[in-house]
Amino acid sequence: MLQLVPLLWRRVEFASVPCIAFSFWALAVLVHIKLQGGMIEPLVLGTMLLCCLLLLGFVSLRWWKSLGTPGWFLLASIASYLFISSSVSLATDAELMVKDVARQGFFLLVTLAAILGGRELLERIGAEMLLKWTLVILMASCAVVLASPLLRDIGLLPEYRHPYRMTGTFTNPNDAGFIACLTAALALAFQSNGRQRPLGYLALVLGCAAGLSSVSYTAAIVLGVILILFLLLNVRRLRQDLLHTGLIVLCMAGVLVWLIPGPPIAYTDEAWVVDSYEAKRVGDTITVFLVHDKSHRADDNPVNPWRWQRADARPGDADTPDDATWTNIEGARSPNYTPADEDGGKFLRAWVSYEKNGMTRRVQTKAIGPILAASAATATDADALVHLLKEPGETVAAFRGKDDSNYSSRSSLSRRMLLWEIGFDKVLESPIAGHGLYQLHYMEGAPVGHHGRPTGVHNVYLMLFGEAGMIPLALYLLSLFFLMRLLWTVPKSLGRDLVVGWVIVMGLCGLTYHHLLTMGAYNFIIGLACATAAFLVQKQRDPTAA
Repeated sequence: MLQLVPLLWRRVEFASVPCIAFSFWALAVLVHIKLQGGMIEPLVLGTMLLCCLLLLGFVSLRWWKSLGTPGWFLLASIASYLFISSSVSLATDAELMVKDVARQGFFLLVTLAAILGGRELLERIGAEMLLKWTLVILMASCAVVLASPLLRDIGLLPEYRHPYRMTGTFTNPNDAGFIACLTAALALAFQSNGRQRPLGYLALVLGCAAGLSSVSYTAAIVLGVILILFLLLNVRRLRQDLLHTGLIVLCMAGVLVWLIPGPPIAYTDEAWVVDSYEAKRVGDTITVFLVHDKSHRADDNPVNPWRWQRADARPGDADTPDDATWTNIEGARSPNYTPADEDGGKFLRAWVSYEKNGMTRRVQTKAIGPILAASAATATDADALVHLLKEPGETVAAFRGKDDSNYSSRSSLSRRMLLWEIGFDKVLESPIAGHGLYQLHYMEGAPVGHHGRPTGVHNVYLMLFGEAGMIPLALYLLSLFFLMRLLWTVPKSLGRDLVVGWVIVMGLCGLTYHHLLTMGAYNFIIGLACATAAFLVQKQRDPTAA
C-alpha cells in the first residue's frame, strides 16, 4: 500500500506540468483582455481567479524560496499597501473599502501566481521558451492596439471616445503605451541573446508602432530611453549587424519625429471641454483655449480672434443656448474675459473659427454661468483647481487662477505637474499611514477626467506614499533596486536583459502613471520579472540548475 504513494505522487507531478503551463498562459492572455460589460467581464475575472488558484495549487510549497529577494520585497510592498491603506479606509468608508480590498487582493494573487508559476516554468521548460511565448502575447496586444480602429468599425471592440488614440482592448492610452514599451524591451533582449531574432525584429516594430499610436508622451520618451540604452550596451555587436543596427536607428528616428510638435490648429480633430464645476463671479477672469489631437495647447489663432457672447437665460437643459439668444460683447476678442457688473445673473460663452482642409470650422464653449455678484461666496477660492472633461464635438476651456498658468504647449506634462503638486500636498498631510485605499487614484480637488471623476496623481511613487505611507514605497523601491542589480551581478543573458529592460520601463512609467500595481497585466509582468530574476540568481549560484 505504501508503495502506491510514490507512484501516485509521480503521476500528480507529471500531470502538474501541463496544468501549470495551461494556467500560466491562460492567465497571461486573460490579464491583457480589458473588454468590459455584459457577461464578458465576470467570465474573464472568474477564469483569471481559477487560473491563479490552479497555479498556486500545483506549485509545491517547496518553492517558497524561489520568490527571490525582489519577489519578496514586491509582495511585501503590495501586501503592506493593501493592509495599511485598507485599515485607514476602514475608519472612513467601510462599505467602499470592502470592494477595493477585494480588487487589490486579486492583484496580489495575480502577482504571486505569476512569480511562482513563472519560476516553475523557467525551471522546467527554460527561459527562452517561456519568454518567447510571453513576447507572442505582448505582440498580440500591440497588434490589437494598431488594428483597433478597424476592429471598432466592424463591432469587435467597443467604441472609444477618442479614436485617434489607439488603445485596443485597453481603456487608457497609457495602458497601451506601457504594454508597448514592455514589448519593445523584451524584443531588444531577444535580438541580443535569443535564437528567435526574426520574432524580436517583428516585435520591436510592433511595440514601437503601438507605443507611438497610443499618443502617450511617456511611452515615446521611455521607448527612446530603452533604445538608447540598448545601443550603448551593444555597440560592438551592432557594428557587425547592419540589419540590426538599421532597424534600431529606424525605430529611434520614428520616436524622434513623433516627438516634434506639429502645427497647433491644423490638426484639431477632437474637442475638449474644460468645466470648472464652480460658480463664476463678476471679476473672475475666465480663459479659453484649443487643444489639438496630440493634447498640445493651441492658444493663439493666427487668423481669427476669440469672440465672447452673453445670454439672459439658458433655455431648457441645453448645454449651449441657441445662437439667437446670444449677443456679442463689444471688444471681447481675446482668450481671456473678466465678467463685468452687467454680466451678473447672465450666461457667457466664447467661440472661435479656423480654417482646416479648405473649410471653415467653429468651436465654442458650453454656457458658463449664471455669473454671480462679485461679493457672492463660492465653493472654492480664486485658485481653485481646474476640472477637465472631454466631450466630442466641442473645444472649450474655462479656467481661473493658477490652473491656467500651469498649461503650456505640452499640456499633458503641465497637467501632471499640477496633479503631482496636489498629490505631494496630500502626502505631507499624512506621510506615515497615508489617506487610504484609492484616495490618490481619484484625488478630491483634482481635475475631472473623461470618466467624470477627479483625476489621479499619475505617479506610482506618490500613490504608494500618499495612500499607505512610507513603508510600501520603501519596499517597492527595494524590489526595483534588486531587479536592476542584475545588470552588474549576473552575466549577460536573455533573462537578464529582459529584467533590466522591464525595470527601466516600470521605473520611468511610474513617474507619470499610477496604475502599475493596480492593473492585472502589470502585476503579471512584474511577477514574471521577479521570477526571472530569482531563476538567474539560482542558476549563477548553481550552474548545474536547469
